[in-house]
Amino acid sequence: MAAPSTLSKTAIQTEVLRRTGRSSIPNHDILLKGIMVEVSSLWPFLQASESLTVSANDRTVSAPDSYRKIDGIVDANGDALKQISFQHYLNYRTHDDTAGTIGSKRFAVHEDTIYVHPRSSNQQTLTAYFSKIANEVDNIELSSDFDEILIEGVCYKVYESLGLVGEVPAAEHHLNNYKMLIQALQNKEQDRAE
Repeated sequence: MAAPSTLSKTAIQTEVLRRTGRSSIPNHDILLKGIMVEVSSLWPFLQASESLTVSANDRTVSAPDSYRKIDGIVDANGDALKQISFQHYLNYRTHDDTAGTIGSKRFAVHEDTIYVHPRSSNQQTLTAYFSKIANEVDNIELSSDFDEILIEGVCYKVYESLGLVGEVPAAEHHLNNYKMLIQALQNKEQDRAE
């Protein structure tokens, strides 16, 4: 992935104003946030990790803010917990949830909560690795690979918010550029992974 973006929301707004010929964009932050969330929801472009603390004899901890998907969890020793479905977690919990163990071995994610099994008699620190949803317009975490995607996406959203899609050919142009740039970046990431 490329270097972090150096574009600020103000720089994006300036470029969107230039490309669309508008003098103002009253809902710029909302449009930019919508594009950031949409793009980061499509593909795990933004990776993060976060330390989580599970209290002694507890089974749950809140998932990290803005997570898209939990990719894995390791304990303080670096040992990976096995990810299981929530249904399997419920089965394990019903049949084998003895407190008194040193640490959890499995986890499930359900509705923004991480469930661990078995519950530990000690407080445990876990590290969650996850793909993240970008949603802070004042702190754009996406790499510079996304600069044009963000600009083209917001350009399209400006026309959409004004009800001009289908009336102004530039709207279609920006939408096509936005989709093409996303696809190119997904292809690049997929090639890198193979």
